[in-house]
Amino acid sequence: VSTRILIAVTGFMSEPHHWLWFLVGFVFIVAICGRVNPGSKRKFIVDVIKLHLPVLRNFVRNAEIAKFARSLGLLLKNGIPVYESMELAADTLDNDILRKNLKQAGKEIVNRGLTLSASLKGIGVFRGFTINMIAVGEEGGSLEESLNEVAEVYEKEVEQAIRLMTSILEPLLILIVGLIVGFIVLAILMPILNMSVIAR
Repeated sequence: VSTRILIAVTGFMSEPHHWLWFLVGFVFIVAICGRVNPGSKRKFIVDVIKLHLPVLRNFVRNAEIAKFARSLGLLLKNGIPVYESMELAADTLDNDILRKNLKQAGKEIVNRGLTLSASLKGIGVFRGFTINMIAVGEEGGSLEESLNEVAEVYEKEVEQAIRLMTSILEPLLILIVGLIVGFIVLAILMPILNMSVIAR
């Protein structure tokens, strides 16, 4: 069976027109998956999936929060009001869901007179320690510094996640290559072994 599969794959890949169809299909898939316009339904669905995939959700959330906290701290440091800073910082995010939630939190500051920490707590995006750090910064008049510390914490978690994924990916690729090579070797040796058994 393995030999037949190898012969079939080799025959398929050796035909020039098969390669052409494979290339066209690959380009089509990349175009469909890669072309996601901001604000579109497809972008919204992709962002929802990103926030619910077990492996990806924490990475995406941490990266976006780090970007938001870093941008917000920089804007506040330059004297821009909190509401306007929230709007501008939210616009730096790639994920439509998080952007929408953070803009809603900014509106709560204006409409209900909430503090930044209270408005962020209401949307359920930030973890408890982050809300506490921001609240302490508000009370002590060092909100920009607190936001920078929050950004550093999340940036470190993102870096650790990248290192972890890289360390897992390397042996996984080696395993996949080993399985492919093993399959090819098995496909080549099986007819020889069968012939030797028949000869006996």
